[in-house]
Amino acid sequence: MLDDLKYIHDHDPLDTLGAAEKRLGYSQWSPTVPTVKNLAKRLALDCIGKTIIIYSSLEIASVSDAWATDFTACAGQPAVSVQFPGRPDDTGHLAILLKTGSDLAEVRQWFTAIDDRLSTDRPGTIPIEAEGVTLTEQLRWLSALGDFVTIYAALLNGRKPLRKD
Repeated sequence: MLDDLKYIHDHDPLDTLGAAEKRLGYSQWSPTVPTVKNLAKRLALDCIGKTIIIYSSLEIASVSDAWATDFTACAGQPAVSVQFPGRPDDTGHLAILLKTGSDLAEVRQWFTAIDDRLSTDRPGTIPIEAEGVTLTEQLRWLSALGDFVTIYAALLNGRKPLRKD
């Protein structure tokens, strides 16, 4: 279904990308990129019909909170955001682990513990390692990925994606 998309709106969203966004690879999530090569489409498909828990460090809490809000408001799926050192929820929800290169060792250990605890359960965990050199680039990359994922999830759920202005 997602491979049939051409553009979400009346123009190619990639036309508005600046040099930084192109360098960080946002074009890999374009509607014209096949699902097999498109992380945002694959994540959206994995999330459909599940309650989503987004885990992150406190440093990027605003990004994980935005993912949870957008999943709930835009895609119509229940989602919550949990920051370090929150307790993993092991009640069969899909866990998304948002990671950055600047995560502290104890945060990395927390992610490992979550993954170990939930990896044998279904639907399990999906670790996402942010791309970019600086923390700012990594935050922008994770934010953009979250926007694409929730738009695709909304479409899969038969909802009109809300436009963020």
